[in-house]
Amino acid sequence: MSSIQIHLGHAPFVLGASREQLRAAAGEPDSVEVLAAEEGQEAMEHWYFAEAGVGASFFEADGWRLGELEFSDGRWTLGDEAVIGCPVDRLPGLVKGLKLGRLKGAQAVEGGGRCHECPDAGVAFWEAGGVIASFSIFPAYEDDGETVRWP
Repeated sequence: MSSIQIHLGHAPFVLGASREQLRAAAGEPDSVEVLAAEEGQEAMEHWYFAEAGVGASFFEADGWRLGELEFSDGRWTLGDEAVIGCPVDRLPGLVKGLKLGRLKGAQAVEGGGRCHECPDAGVAFWEAGGVIASFSIFPAYEDDGETVRWP
């Protein structure tokens, strides 16, 4: 098991890294999806490392720094708590035990499932079939809510 630190990650997957830094530390991703800027959406690249069960997203607006990590393999934990596969009805207790702050109401996501967010901690839980299928972490922000505080 590898415990993820909120607002940071776990080496070699560390928020704020450049594409070159992540490639040097983690190797070539198994897949890369490039999304051009469209109406209301910023340009981004999403890299997926299948063996690690990690998705890494780089955003043009952040100078192509690593701005989101998604963990989908049960080896990844938060505060040594297993999250992947956790029944969604246990999520409020898990969030409270991990001291992640408030848990926003679930929002439906494209393709089915729901997203549960803890905005103060920069953590999102992705639900599918009544269990947590993955979780994402984001960098911290200054009090203005706009300025990223990179690790």
